[in-house]
Formats: sequence, structure tokens, C-alpha cells
Amino acid sequence: MIHYTTTSYSLSGTYSAGNEPDKDNIYIVLKDENFTIYNQEKILESGLLKKINLYNKSDIYKLVSGENTRVGYIVHDKNFIILLDFRSMDLPLEKISTSAIYLNYEPAE
Repeated sequence: MIHYTTTSYSLSGTYSAGNEPDKDNIYIVLKDENFTIYNQEKILESGLLKKINLYNKSDIYKLVSGENTRVGYIVHDKNFIILLDFRSMDLPLEKISTSAIYLNYEPAE
């Protein structure tokens, strides 16, 4: 079993899977209790972040879509997060901004 630990760093911000300038690069924006996962062409998922506790040892965040289905999980470690079980993938993402921004993508108002 892999054990991921979390810290008290702020989770809010924008993260990138780091394979720019690929149009399929995955970004995730975390702000308050909300998340948006997108690439350069569209929003892939959005919804709520729900903090859960696993064996009283580490905090993990469950991603729940607007349709109330599980999208995946996030483990937070300083300036990185690991997006677990998103479309059968596990992705490390690096924080690229402490602000919730959309890079090269304009979400609909």
C-alpha cells in the first residue's frame, strides 16, 4: 500500500500536469471547495472537493462532480498534488499559480 502524506500548505491554486505545450495537457483549478479539470479545448470535469480522512493518517480530497459521481481523489504535498483514479489515470501535477486561473482557456460565464 502506498502512503501519501499531506501538509498544511494551501491547496487553492492552479496545477499543471506539465506536458505543455500539448493541447491535451491537463490542468486543475482548486478554489474554496470547488475544482475544475480542463485541457486547452474543454472542461473535462468540475464539481466539489470533499476532504476525507483515511485511517486517521492523511487527508485526501474526494472529487465529486455536479452529477454527484466520484471523479477521483487528490493527495496534496506542498507544491504538488497527485490526481488519483481520474479516468483510470494517476497524474502528478505541479502548482503553477497560487491563484485560480485558467491558462489559454476561457470558461463560459
